[in-house]
Amino acid sequence: NAVGWCVEAGILQVQGWPELVEWFMRNLTQEHLRALSRRTILDMVAGSSNITIPAASTMGAMASALNSLSLVATNLRLKRGLSRTTTIAGVAPSWFHEVLRAAIAMRAGGADVFGVTDAQIVAALRARDISLQYVGDWQTRAAGKPGNLATVDWPDTVNVLLYPAGTWFRSMSNVLELGVMYPKEQLQVNRFTRKFTEDAIAVGKRCGESVNVTFTLDVSGATGLPHRRTNLAA
Repeated sequence: NAVGWCVEAGILQVQGWPELVEWFMRNLTQEHLRALSRRTILDMVAGSSNITIPAASTMGAMASALNSLSLVATNLRLKRGLSRTTTIAGVAPSWFHEVLRAAIAMRAGGADVFGVTDAQIVAALRARDISLQYVGDWQTRAAGKPGNLATVDWPDTVNVLLYPAGTWFRSMSNVLELGVMYPKEQLQVNRFTRKFTEDAIAVGKRCGESVNVTFTLDVSGATGLPHRRTNLAA
């Protein structure tokens, strides 16, 4: 696919308020890169198999997420005949960390539940040979999702893409980029072309499995019953 955009501006506008034009250009460039990211993720989702972990197997959020992701990662390794320690890569929404942190903060006793860091959550996943990328433009801003100011509860479910590292690749190159231009037709109405750009993008999948996992998020801090040791007298 080719993705491009063209920006026109007013000549008098630049004279009177150049900061507005520069602000617009910076934000548009950022949105262009985010749009390419969204397009990439949606292509990956479309090329993945869908799996749903039963809600009945959910207890809390942290342990449930780790168990669910670890199970799917194990399935991917065994199906492809990969090593037990082969890295399974993936993509998750950026708010996933905060859900896990909230669930840990609700747990009673044990470690410092209010000082859980991103590094600790990443380490728990890497201990299971799972490496996730976190993105801000997937499962966000819609009704009931983080990024929407009307959202007052964490989502009940989350989707995470999992695949052996190297399964997906993206090729992107600039096709054309032009700076300021003053066509006669625009000059006649006190306007000009500020910038035109076009990028070529291709998302490809190598031979491999990719899974879109859906599992329930029970942000309750729930844990299993504590184990009680019984001493038997001789």
